[in-house]
Amino acid sequence: MKSKVNKGVIIAASCFAALLIAAGITLYINSIKSYELCSDAVMHGWENIVEYSMLSKELKSIISEEEFTNDTPEGRLEMYQKLNGLVLDERPTKKFHGSTHGFKSPCMDMIEVNGQTYSVDITIETMGRLTGIEILNFYCYLYECRG
Repeated sequence: MKSKVNKGVIIAASCFAALLIAAGITLYINSIKSYELCSDAVMHGWENIVEYSMLSKELKSIISEEEFTNDTPEGRLEMYQKLNGLVLDERPTKKFHGSTHGFKSPCMDMIEVNGQTYSVDITIETMGRLTGIEILNFYCYLYECRG
């Protein structure tokens, strides 16, 4: 009887260890994907790389999916105005690690609305999670260009 209990404990411990290893590998892979997402956003722009489902709950409470996917210049300007100067990482690091553990992506965008050109400095902060890539911060600084 003792032998069956020992085998059960060994099997359970082995399964737990395998799950921990799988979780660690998944986090590592998603961390690499997070870094690659930031690199791709710098090279190719964020619009075709970042998906709404990647945004954190806090960002989703600020930006609707309709606003996020609106690719008209007017729609982009409205979204950028909402995100202008909005930095979500001014919280204690015990709760949020986006500034120290994630990856940051500086991007640029230029849009023209009603004859006015705007330059946008965008920063995207990501973190690899077990469930995929999470966008912790998506903020920008919007500037009017003078002709």
